[in-house]
Amino acid sequence: MRSIPRDFGLFVAGQSLSQIGDQCYLLTLTWVVAQRTGSTAALGVMLALAAIPRALLMPFGGALADRLSHRRVLLGANLLLAILLLPLVGLAVAGVSALWPYAVIAVVVGAVEGVLTPAAYSLVPLLVPGEALERANAIFLGSVLLSGIVGPALGGVLLAHSDAALAFAIDSASFLAVAGLLWLMRATPVRLAQRVSLLADLRATATLVRADRVLALYIALLLLGNLAAAGPLDVGLVAMAQGVFHGGPELLGSAMAIFAGGSLVGTLLAGALARPAWRQPLLFGGILGTGMALAVVGTSPSAPIFLALLALFGGGIGAIDVLMQSSIQQRAPRAQLGRVLGVTLCAGKLLAPLSTLVAGVAAQSHAPQLFFAAGALWVATTIIALVVSRESLVDAPATP
Repeated sequence: MRSIPRDFGLFVAGQSLSQIGDQCYLLTLTWVVAQRTGSTAALGVMLALAAIPRALLMPFGGALADRLSHRRVLLGANLLLAILLLPLVGLAVAGVSALWPYAVIAVVVGAVEGVLTPAAYSLVPLLVPGEALERANAIFLGSVLLSGIVGPALGGVLLAHSDAALAFAIDSASFLAVAGLLWLMRATPVRLAQRVSLLADLRATATLVRADRVLALYIALLLLGNLAAAGPLDVGLVAMAQGVFHGGPELLGSAMAIFAGGSLVGTLLAGALARPAWRQPLLFGGILGTGMALAVVGTSPSAPIFLALLALFGGGIGAIDVLMQSSIQQRAPRAQLGRVLGVTLCAGKLLAPLSTLVAGVAAQSHAPQLFFAAGALWVATTIIALVVSRESLVDAPATP
């Protein structure tokens, strides 16, 4: 892109700011729960409970974005998140030790994020011309990942030198600031003629996905990747930082930041180097290589090697995100962008509760082996999916 469109710049700035606060929230919440319960299983249960509404509401969030406009859904969701984070500040200040209030708020926050996420991801192709889509996705995802480096590092420092209340307060303020940036954007168009019931919208999208064999394959790959990686990233990193390397919140924050840094590099490389003819070979090769990288993370003999392997794994994840999102966005009809992205993003999160629960139990005593098993599962199931669907990849037409 020779110049960044004004609305796209405001959107990217808002999502970056939101990610900084959100990473502070996530790190703080996971650390507080793990510290107060002393159990990765309890942490896994709470994260799984929050992940269920996040995944299930994504298709509805995409349908709402198509009906009400993506900007309007994002604006309302960010204002609501700013309000929802305030009780966490009060709980932290009061020193409440009971776990259930944190869990209730985490579930509600997860539900709102389920509505918000597809609206954000499907807004990109509405703000930039089609020939700049991959570069725009690289800028969008790269800026979010750059914020993901700053957010965990900031959260780790805040926890080490202050308290959880400040981290939660920063997150709440970030959502207010994001809402302000969204307010400055021009309204996105809404196709009034297509307004039917939400369920009819979703049925039409399900029919579209079933008819498009490549989209169906992408959904299968997203499900498999989510099943393999969600638990190790959500719970395994905490178990490795606390139990294997006996580190503090700074090590966990560094691990999350370095993973995001590797993802940023992979994102930028994919945006700069990817071409339409290379997209599928790069995507499938990247999935297999990333699964292998995940398998060796748990073999790290020291914290520095652990962090280096996380950076490599993150690079693969970043490249996969750009290639996958660009492919899906280009295959989806413009009038159904929100709904198609809602379905595919749901697939990318749907099995996170199961993955997190299993990882929470396994990480209690087998954290290193958890990473090997997850990586081996991802590689094996991806190969099976590609073999079964190989005919779908030959001259498959894009969705009109």
